[in-house]
Amino acid sequence: MNIPIDVNDPDLIFHYTPCKKALEKILPTKKLRFSYFKNTDDPREYKDQWYGFINWPITKLDVNEIHKNLNIVRNQFKLACFCTNNTDDSYKGMGYAKSRMWSQYANHHEGICMAFSTKILEESVKDIMGNAHGVYHDKVNYVEKIQFGNETEINGNELLKQLESQGLKEFAINHMMNYYKFFFLTKVIDYHDESEYRIVVYDPNNKLDYIDISNSIRAIIIGDRVPKDKNQTIKDFCKQLNVPYYKVLWENGNPKLTDRIRYYHDNPIP
Repeated sequence: MNIPIDVNDPDLIFHYTPCKKALEKILPTKKLRFSYFKNTDDPREYKDQWYGFINWPITKLDVNEIHKNLNIVRNQFKLACFCTNNTDDSYKGMGYAKSRMWSQYANHHEGICMAFSTKILEESVKDIMGNAHGVYHDKVNYVEKIQFGNETEINGNELLKQLESQGLKEFAINHMMNYYKFFFLTKVIDYHDESEYRIVVYDPNNKLDYIDISNSIRAIIIGDRVPKDKNQTIKDFCKQLNVPYYKVLWENGNPKLTDRIRYYHDNPIP
């Protein structure tokens, strides 16, 4: 039969996960978890940010308190991570066809990649967060080197003026939101091949731990090494969610998306 979704659709984004996590948590509950930035594997994100200070009225402002408030607020942002399609780059640009992503995030090709509608997923976030400030969604920008400017340089005289009308916590919140692209949507170019798309929320009250994916999921794609005994369980979830089930096969190093279930010869994972 024909593959029932257009994998080139720019509305699609893809989330890789181990089979165990998908079958025991995500698919049974139909929920995808948002995680704090400090739980990522990028040291720029899991470590506290340090700031520079200029025009500093030393006797009036406590540098340690400013650092503390900025990092507390920064650590209250959550995210969900996906891959986008880059259809200008043939198979390498397809969100489901990233071999390193299968290796790193989907348990050495034994995992699952789920395709979602970006639009519906973002609407689901809005349903939970309402019109709250601090909800962002966009592609990650990759740079050769993180360049520092107003994002990490605090002007003491300007800060004093701002504190006349707001507290230090409000300043920290506004600072993160004004420069959200720098703090949450910029990574070094080493991550470029992930073609990452992020949904980012400021969530100090834990309103968004999980998001329902019942309406946004568009397909379930299994990896090249998914064991045969998982096949029926995954197909049952596809039936429940009314989404297609298919597989990425790697033949001579190239990915092939198919709805005909064939299996990798049970070679041991190195």
